[in-house]
Amino acid sequence: MSQPSVPRPKRHDPDVERRHMALIRDRVAQYLRTADATLSDEDLDHAMQEVQRAMQYQSDGYRIAEALESRGWHADAELVEFMDGLASERGDALDEAVEEWVKAGHGGKPGMVVGARVKVLAGLRDQREHDGEVVRIDDERARCTVMVAALGHVRTGYGTHGFVLDFDDVEILPQAPDAAAATV
Repeated sequence: MSQPSVPRPKRHDPDVERRHMALIRDRVAQYLRTADATLSDEDLDHAMQEVQRAMQYQSDGYRIAEALESRGWHADAELVEFMDGLASERGDALDEAVEEWVKAGHGGKPGMVVGARVKVLAGLRDQREHDGEVVRIDDERARCTVMVAALGHVRTGYGTHGFVLDFDDVEILPQAPDAAAATV
């Protein structure tokens, strides 16, 4: 598996965290100002540092609220729900960073087409490699959906249709000779 010269952005990269905090700052301010209309910018900056620390290793609203409570915040069901929503937006920040990374010319994979046979190299719980078929491509985020029939994935109907994986987590396998002849 070849690595791109500029690594793919990840969830806990400083740039992704910075983007995430920028995305949620106004909503945190609004939330805090409902309790204290006199919240200063300095107090908001301090609160954002606490939120960032609490979210650093957590993505569950309850755990984040628990971490904030240890810093003196009043943790209740409203805070848990609020933090749950904010934590889910880290994915939006990551998607934004990955899209910029792709637009800068990183992350492409020649030969990545729907129907390609691939070997899944990472991302599976059983830590084994599996062969599968690309059933969807998300070029904007350098990801693909891979159906692995051996794991019970289905093409249509109810059930798991595949794994969404980064291009770097799959290796394109040589095309079968009879399939190559059919495309000529």
